Amino acid sequence: MEPGVELINAGDDNWNKFALAGSFSAVGTKEQPVVLKNITISGSSVATEKSTVTITHAIIKNGSIIPYRNKFENSKLEIADSFLETGLIMGGQVIIRRSIIKGYDTYQNGDTEIEGNNIELVNNCFSVGGPRIDSPFEDRIIKHIIKHNTFNASNPPQKLQYPVWFMIWDYTSTYNPSITDNYWHGLGDTQISDFLWDGSTRMDISAKFITSPLLTEPHPDTPTCIN
Repeated sequence: MEPGVELINAGDDNWNKFALAGSFSAVGTKEQPVVLKNITISGSSVATEKSTVTITHAIIKNGSIIPYRNKFENSKLEIADSFLETGLIMGGQVIIRRSIIKGYDTYQNGDTEIEGNNIELVNNCFSVGGPRIDSPFEDRIIKHIIKHNTFNASNPPQKLQYPVWFMIWDYTSTYNPSITDNYWHGLGDTQISDFLWDGSTRMDISAKFITSPLLTEPHPDTPTCIN
């Protein structure tokens, strides 16, 4: 997709989809972003085929981007300089940079969910609450970078539909994932733990997220949050 191109499903659902057995690229500009609305981009169902999705300067609303079907390892999703108001972002390697991500009032269940084995979230603004970020966060999976983001933690988590933002799935894991150097609207470690599913909030989980040091103000390279 080239700058200024809009791809919109006028129906009530988001199942107007592209099925990939290769790559999908949508590259806009700041002045002419590409638009994807009510669209699902789905990867190949053939396990040996690699699917890649690259999106830059885009507006993405109410859909799903899933560049994998059977194998996490065979997919890569990279999004930069975009506005996302979407339901599900999933891939083996998920990279999102310098984007504004709005959740909790979108999609069927009201949240933006990001899933992947290797996740890189850098210089993003999560403008309405935080995302729901699901990753195994296991000992064997150490390639993740989550820093210099702004998480709008200004609302008490119990008021949000999905109060847990980061989850450790593996109850036997001893690997403590780092989510340091992020801005949480002035909250401290104890308050941030309310947004985490880990050993700080559950007796049956050993591993804990490392949150300090914290940013005391938004990172200068992170876009300004909008609601």
